[in-house]
Amino acid sequence: MKVAIFESSEHITKRLIDLIGETNQEVIFECATNNDEAVFILQGPTPDVILMDVRFSGSRFEELLGQIKQQSNAIHR
Repeated sequence: MKVAIFESSEHITKRLIDLIGETNQEVIFECATNNDEAVFILQGPTPDVILMDVRFSGSRFEELLGQIKQQSNAIHR
């Protein structure tokens, strides 16, 4: 499973990775600390799960969410 975490706090990101890692599933994490990194991640294969702080650093939340939806719709066609 591929999980993307869009969070500006390193502490919170680490904790989320630890919590998800406890599931004993094979997980690949991609983490972004700012909007540019998040957009870069979204240009690759779509993650199975995206965890995103709505006050994500440097984020234009609505634009980023729109890009996620567009990518998801393209895959499900």
